[in-house]
Amino acid sequence: MDVVYSCLSNSYSYDYLIHGLCAQGRTKNGRDLCNEMKKGFVPSSKAYNSLVNSLALDGEVDEAVNLLWEMMKNRRSADFVTYRTVLDEICRK
Repeated sequence: MDVVYSCLSNSYSYDYLIHGLCAQGRTKNGRDLCNEMKKGFVPSSKAYNSLVNSLALDGEVDEAVNLLWEMMKNRRSADFVTYRTVLDEICRK
């Protein structure tokens, strides 16, 4: 963002980008952006939920569960859809 728009990114811009990438099925890009975000910000519940759902649906259930634990550690809450998606994918495996 700094190069193109000459402005600094904030937590909201990261959250929306992570959510958009995960919605398009670009989980790896979303995960990389989330890791970059963690250097200066704490992801919101929306970003975490998007990433956990996307990871679970891609079959990376262990990583999704680890991210759920990280959410709790950072005092972010998961929604019903996230818990259900993770549980469905655990049962599917």
